[in-house]
Amino acid sequence: MTLDARQMSRVTSEQMNELASVLENKSTVRSYTFGSLQELYTFQHTITGYTVQFDAVSSLFSITRRRMMVSIQKKLDASKVRIQVVKQGGNVQVMAFFEDFPSADAMVFAVKGSDEFEKLKPDKTGKHCVKLIEAKFSLPKTGGRHDNHADDQQGSDMFSPAIRRRFVNLEGLDYAEEHDDLIIGFDSEQGTSSGMMCCEA
Repeated sequence: MTLDARQMSRVTSEQMNELASVLENKSTVRSYTFGSLQELYTFQHTITGYTVQFDAVSSLFSITRRRMMVSIQKKLDASKVRIQVVKQGGNVQVMAFFEDFPSADAMVFAVKGSDEFEKLKPDKTGKHCVKLIEAKFSLPKTGGRHDNHADDQQGSDMFSPAIRRRFVNLEGLDYAEEHDDLIIGFDSEQGTSSGMMCCEA
């Protein structure tokens, strides 16, 4: 951005100097708007080095958690989850961004060639699902986006635990503590087929 000081008032000039000082010395979260998905993918590739292979909104994201020593299973379900499959060389990762899911705001995990996938028949609601058998991932360990207490503890820290949960780190994956089944469902069969092809590629 370039500003002409001759066309600005003294007050505006002082405010801009103050803003520039803040941006230089403090962490900020910035939002970008793109004219097309391809422009977004180009930006992502430039920043991360990963190429987007698949991008869609799933109508179901279900984690089936097994309880140790007992035959009880607990399910964590979410809807309207944006799923992106990204690839860099032979490294494939799946990113999920949630609208309203108490257990996470965003998560990322690697997919290996040895991982098992199963395409499920449409369920009663007509959803087409793909099942990742014993997917290896890690859920965030702190409060969610509505956990004001987590933000209060950090004061004015822009990257408090509740804020950090909204982002993923492709370079430093957390240790995969969970080995649970994941079911990702779409309203059309195209979503499951494309997603499986990208993960297996």
